Amino acid sequence: MGGNGRLVACMKFVRLMTCIVPLIDFATSQADAQNEQRVRTSDTPRCYGIIAVVGSEAITEAAALIAAQRAWRARVRFDYGERYIGLDNAENINSVCTRSSTSETAVGKEGEFFTGQERNRCKIWARPCRVEDRNLESDPDNSPSP
Repeated sequence: MGGNGRLVACMKFVRLMTCIVPLIDFATSQADAQNEQRVRTSDTPRCYGIIAVVGSEAITEAAALIAAQRAWRARVRFDYGERYIGLDNAENINSVCTRSSTSETAVGKEGEFFTGQERNRCKIWARPCRVEDRNLESDPDNSPSP
């Protein structure tokens, strides 16, 4: 390809880019506007529907409940964001913990009893609700130090 052919190819590329770049800018600005709209608290619901999760196994029921709470917070964070992860703000909180070991034979149950290897698992369900906005001017953490 001679010098003239390269020039034609370059001009075609430049024309193509002058069409594509504005489209990319437009798509980016539209996405930014949608993200900004999603972030605004006034546009988001205070509470979402019930989220139910099962936590990982643990030796004690207390540890199994903690695992279930962590799993619930992780799921809520992924689905709705950090503003909704507090169980203190959630509504309709319920949980149930049960033995999760599967050894149903008499020998297996005795073995679990003597070795202390019985495991527990908990399920937790609750409606995630966001933290209410605070007035930053009245927040003591935001006031200037004397």
